[in-house]
Amino acid sequence: TEPAAGAAWFTKSAVANAPAYVGPVHRSADGELTVRISHAVESAAGVSGVMVADLDWKAVSAAALGAVQRTVGEELTVAAFVLDAEGRIVAASDPTLLFESAIADETLRAAIASHDHGSVVARFRDVKSLAGYAPIIAQSADAAAYTGFGEGKASVLIAEPTRSAFAAASSLTNLLVFVALVVAGIVA
Repeated sequence: TEPAAGAAWFTKSAVANAPAYVGPVHRSADGELTVRISHAVESAAGVSGVMVADLDWKAVSAAALGAVQRTVGEELTVAAFVLDAEGRIVAASDPTLLFESAIADETLRAAIASHDHGSVVARFRDVKSLAGYAPIIAQSADAAAYTGFGEGKASVLIAEPTRSAFAAASSLTNLLVFVALVVAGIVA
């Protein structure tokens, strides 16, 4: 284990009223992916220590993001990811995707780099997809207690291939065209 003195998790937490520290994804000494979280232990006399824990990142990722993903048969239709500031996948329900460079599409890369939320049709992992994105930052009155994952520079990305994302709209379009042809045939 690393010494506390000088470590980011310690120095950022050993201050009164400091936000909770959520570190980057890293490999532990035994090769497991972990995320270190820490927070000051405060009393009336001030900060008396720092509470720290390492999370099993594969398990946290799979549980949190697996709840979002959908499959049809064997095909993954909706997938969720957490991207770091450089656009690498740092959380996924499939651990084999971790640390893969996720964003080759310039439109999607620019959208996520804007650190805003929204959606765009772009190529994600070589598939034309509807991608929704948002920064992982505190959104409440407690913003001072948590700066966000990756120090507020990470983003969540939910991607669905356009063929399934727009399937309902395409189906409705086809139905309306059919109805219009039937009505045109009746009126003529």
